[in-house]
Amino acid sequence: AAVVPLEIEWSDMGNFSALYDYLEKDEDGNAVVGESLRLDSKKNLIYSSRLVAAMDISDLLVVDSEDALLVAPLKSSQKVRKVVEELIHSGDQRALYHTEVYRPWGTFKVLEEGEGFKVKRLLIYPGRRTSLQRHNHREEHWVVIKGRGKITLGNEIIEVEKGDMISIPKRALHRIENIGNENLEIIETQLGDYLGEDDIERVEDDFGRE
Repeated sequence: AAVVPLEIEWSDMGNFSALYDYLEKDEDGNAVVGESLRLDSKKNLIYSSRLVAAMDISDLLVVDSEDALLVAPLKSSQKVRKVVEELIHSGDQRALYHTEVYRPWGTFKVLEEGEGFKVKRLLIYPGRRTSLQRHNHREEHWVVIKGRGKITLGNEIIEVEKGDMISIPKRALHRIENIGNENLEIIETQLGDYLGEDDIERVEDDFGRE
């Protein structure tokens, strides 16, 4: 073993104030990640995936992501954890899941949701498959938009490709497998009285999940 001294700057980036201190600033003291239009605005941290127009604001934290919008005094950035705690306390699953969620078989992204429905885009990697599962509170409707797949629905095995549609009734055992050489993409529409991610009863899983 060897120990070598290293002279570098270090910050654990424990909050947004630390990020502000680290980032380069414009002539008005704004630290910006992403695209923004700033008019008479000073000493702000703006972090966004889309255009933010900031007018006559100072010392603010503006974080705009696909998951949520956060606006607060920059000095209050450590209180973000209280927002998460409040979401968890109220049972809001947005404290646990992003709009895009990674799984061993691929990813899913929530495109739209409202009372009694949710729309997702599923992406299954080549050679991977979801667990054999059922749902107690929702039915699902799938439209294949890219790739080739094999669907298990009860005792049936159904091969699908771009343009094919299939419906999964409540309580029906099902899984989807990518049998092609490219990512399999599916638009999934869920309908039901409860659409939480914990409404999954896994019967068999390649990745050892309960």
